Amino acid sequence: MNDDILKRIKRKLPESIKKIARKVVDGICASPAERQIKWLKKKNYSYLPLLRTTEESMHNVKIAAETIYGSNWNFYSDALRRETVKIFETCSQYLSASHQTVNYLEIGSCQGLSMSIIGSILNEAHKLGKLISIDPYFEGGYTEHKNEVVINKTTKGNALKLYKMLKLEVNHIEEISSIGLKNLVIGGQSFNLIYIDGAHEGMSPLEDLGLSLQLITHKGIIMLDDYRTYPDVKVLKTLCDRHYNKIAESWKIAAYKVCK
Repeated sequence: MNDDILKRIKRKLPESIKKIARKVVDGICASPAERQIKWLKKKNYSYLPLLRTTEESMHNVKIAAETIYGSNWNFYSDALRRETVKIFETCSQYLSASHQTVNYLEIGSCQGLSMSIIGSILNEAHKLGKLISIDPYFEGGYTEHKNEVVINKTTKGNALKLYKMLKLEVNHIEEISSIGLKNLVIGGQSFNLIYIDGAHEGMSPLEDLGLSLQLITHKGIIMLDDYRTYPDVKVLKTLCDRHYNKIAESWKIAAYKVCK
C-alpha cells in the first residue's frame, strides 16, 4: 500500500479515531525522557502550598485567559500549573526580601500566561518593577520541535489583550532574542529576574543564557524552561547546577541565584 492510499484513508477517518491513533503512535515513539515527562505531568501537585495572594493571582489570570482563549486557554505553556507557579512564587519571595522592586525580563512570551502570572505575583507583593518581553511573533508564525502550535501576530495580539485585562504594563520587544538581548545590554539595562523560554534548540539557548548573564543583577535569578524536553537546554542546566546556587526546581523549570 503506497503513501497516497494511506493519506486518503487517513482523511476519511473520523477525527476521534485520528486522535486515538496519534496517542498510540506518540506512546510507541516516545523516548524514555518523554515518557518520564508525561508521568511527572500527571502527578498530583495539590500538596504544594501557595500564598493566598498567589492563589488569587492564579484565579485572575485563568479567568482573563479563558475570556480571551476560551476553554482551550492552556493549550501550550502550562504556566498556571501549580508546580510551575510555585517556582515563580519562590523566586518572587526570595527577591522581595532584598529588593524594593523586581525588574523582570522574559525571553519567549507566546500567549502571555507566564508574564501575566509572574507580573501579578510581583504586583500583589508590591514589588513590581519593569516588565519586558522579547518575542519576534513572526508574521508567518513559527513552530518548534514537535510542537504544532503556530505562534504569530495573532498570538501577540491576544497576549497584549491579556496584559491589558490584568492591568500589567509590559514593554514588548518584537525581535529575535539575540538582537533584543544585545540591545538591552547596549542600553545598560539590568534585571533581577530573567526567564529563558525562547528557542530551545541549537545555539539559541546558550546565546540567551550568555546574554542574560550580562543583564542579571548580583544575586538575581535566572530561570531555565523545558530543560527535560530539549537536550540543548539540559546541557545548560548541567552547567548552572555546577556553577550557580539552585533555589527551586520542578520537572519543567530550574531557577538559579547568580552571584557576580
